[in-house]
Amino acid sequence: MTNFSINIVSDPVCPWCYIGKKRLDKAIALYQKVYPNGRSDTFTVTWQAYYLDPSAPARGISWEARLLQKLAATRSAHGDGTDSSADHTDEDRATAQQLRAPSRA
Repeated sequence: MTNFSINIVSDPVCPWCYIGKKRLDKAIALYQKVYPNGRSDTFTVTWQAYYLDPSAPARGISWEARLLQKLAATRSAHGDGTDSSADHTDEDRATAQQLRAPSRA
């Protein structure tokens, strides 16, 4: 019997990380089904959190509103006079609109 130790660093709210977890689950199940004596092998999976955006608000907001917050923060960090995330220029709004992912029907 072999014990496989798998350490995963993942963002708990990342949809791609969730897809990766599901693929890992399928791979383990396939291994245990196909590999000789695979059923007797065990897998220890350890999860560690890595936040892709640690400044994300605890309560969810729309993608466009979050992008506008980030654009304002970037503008402010570069010292161009933007004091608040509520202070969005037409250029910020146009950028957010261009970057918006197309909705699927």
